[in-house]
Amino acid sequence: MRKFLIGAAFFCGLVSTPAYANLNVFACEPEWGALSTEIGGDKVSVYTATTGAQDPHQIQARPSLIAKARTADITVCEGAELEIGWLPMIISQANNAKIQPGQPGSFEGTRYVHLLEQPTALDRAQGDIHAAGNPHIQTDPRMMLTVSKALAQRFAQLDPANASYYQAREADFEKRFGAAIAKWTAEAAPLKGTPIAVQHHAWIYMENWLGLREIVPLEPKPGVPPSSGYLAEVLQKLQQRKSRRSSCRAAVHRRRHRGRQRPLRPLRRHHPSLARRPEEMSLGNIEIGILIPAFLAGLLVLATHVPLGQQVLNRGIVFIDLAIAQVAGLGVTAADALGFEPQGWRVQAAAVIAALAGALVLTWTEKKWPEVQEALIGVLFVVAACVELLILANNPHGGEHLKDLLVGQILWVSPASLIPVAILYAVLLGLWFTMRARLGQIGFYVLFALVVTQSVQLVGVYLVFASLIVPALAARRFPESMRLAVGYATGIAGYILGLIASALYDLPTGAVIVVALLIVFIAAVLLARAAVPREIQAAATR
Repeated sequence: MRKFLIGAAFFCGLVSTPAYANLNVFACEPEWGALSTEIGGDKVSVYTATTGAQDPHQIQARPSLIAKARTADITVCEGAELEIGWLPMIISQANNAKIQPGQPGSFEGTRYVHLLEQPTALDRAQGDIHAAGNPHIQTDPRMMLTVSKALAQRFAQLDPANASYYQAREADFEKRFGAAIAKWTAEAAPLKGTPIAVQHHAWIYMENWLGLREIVPLEPKPGVPPSSGYLAEVLQKLQQRKSRRSSCRAAVHRRRHRGRQRPLRPLRRHHPSLARRPEEMSLGNIEIGILIPAFLAGLLVLATHVPLGQQVLNRGIVFIDLAIAQVAGLGVTAADALGFEPQGWRVQAAAVIAALAGALVLTWTEKKWPEVQEALIGVLFVVAACVELLILANNPHGGEHLKDLLVGQILWVSPASLIPVAILYAVLLGLWFTMRARLGQIGFYVLFALVVTQSVQLVGVYLVFASLIVPALAARRFPESMRLAVGYATGIAGYILGLIASALYDLPTGAVIVVALLIVFIAAVLLARAAVPREIQAAATR
């Protein structure tokens, strides 16, 4: 009887064991995730990196992106440099040989079709153009049929045991999707020759498929926001043509509801219903190899910002960090506008020179008008931000650049990039702790500018400001002998809590760390009230 029960339990265990996918697919966009599922069926496990509500050119770093890329057997993406703003960094951080460029595990749909709008010359003045041609092939469903054959062959190459399964599913998909395309083409036939306006040059393939006629784009150049004057010209052209208009990356289409035909309306890609739903808590995203470089970057930032933050708080110049960071960012933006390489030494030099210039200006204003120094710091921040906006006015990736500067991409940090920063911070910390009394105003501002310039490029303006001020505020009610230790403890706890929460809930890491620092700050204030005598708290805050 005992042997029977053991055998039955073993059999049930075999029966209930879940089937594991043969291929782990990392799809860059929803359309490629859907196609991978159609071709792969239950033989593939598909993770989609973006949603229809996101701009696939640039996305925020999340722990799941790197975690999924580490276990992926293949990446299925658009290609033609559409994902160049984030995919290369994920592949680098994932350290997965299978999905490196040129390997069978790297698949780009645009390699299997003829791309339109291939530029004859590359010039930044032309706006956001792609060197290989227009990558938005998914707007013509006929392109998907061509790519589906290539994807089935690639799945078969990676998983030969199920080659016939992939080919059979691709044939079935081709039959069903081909019939759907024929139906859509017939329904859209009345639209042939219709003049339309588009917001972005992303619909050329759909225009060719349906015979639509684009008469004017809402962007003066691809990716460049329009001015009021240009929009007035667009409106005039539309009124002259009396055209049907599409907006927000929209395609004109007929819709039917309960058998009745409704008016034409825009089909918006950026619709709230397409947004990613909150992820459930996932322990699988907590990988030490992913979080350690980000944590080390946080430790480096805290090493310098905790003591400097306490000095800033004592001086009453809280917003100096934001001002210097914005001035340094202005230097980076100016260097980029001049065509310098993003990671080159000239960009770094421009950031340092700009930050030092801002520091010297603030040194002069503190001597000249000390009673309004905080107000002048705010003015410097606003002016630097506005000049940066003017420089980026004709940059198709200006919004992405500003977002990266403010929020940062701490998960993109590599251990190798931290070595020169660690050396610089060690030198600056040595100067601070050994020569602080002799630095004077100029020395303080110069040292502060050098620190902030590097920190902003590591973790972004918001996280730099939080790392500078929140630990200093948390330690404010503790005795002076304990403030440095409390500040470091607050910062370290905030980074640990933020990194773990970001991994668990798959949220942008920098923003989560800022919130975590606030939570730890509240806990430190409550601890101070409970453990530190009131007379000591009162003396500490004077």
